[in-house]
Amino acid sequence: SRGLNYPGMNEKEEKKIDKTKTYSIQEAESLWTEGMDIMEYFQILNKTEFDTSHFILLMELCMSKEEHKLLFGIVGLRKLLSLIDNPPIQNVIDANLLPVLLSLIGRSDFPRLQFEVLW
Repeated sequence: SRGLNYPGMNEKEEKKIDKTKTYSIQEAESLWTEGMDIMEYFQILNKTEFDTSHFILLMELCMSKEEHKLLFGIVGLRKLLSLIDNPPIQNVIDANLLPVLLSLIGRSDFPRLQFEVLW
């Protein structure tokens, strides 16, 4: 399973977050730091560009126990499923992600995640 930390990345290093910018998936991954507010990270994810080449990574992240990775996967998946041309609906079904998504609806401790799953 791929993580969101890269070798040599200093987790304590303060990251500058530009809320007017659109982020690549690699930039979004590198901006997470321990102790960061999950909603601040959501703002980054919401401005991140995803494409179908990211599907395998997003599928893995949707099964993570770490909240920031889980949110990353779900936001990315929601964005892919919202594509006008060829959303990967069959890929989600074939990857058996529907039971995972349904189980996340019950996460009353994480309303942002519930919202993203139900979107």
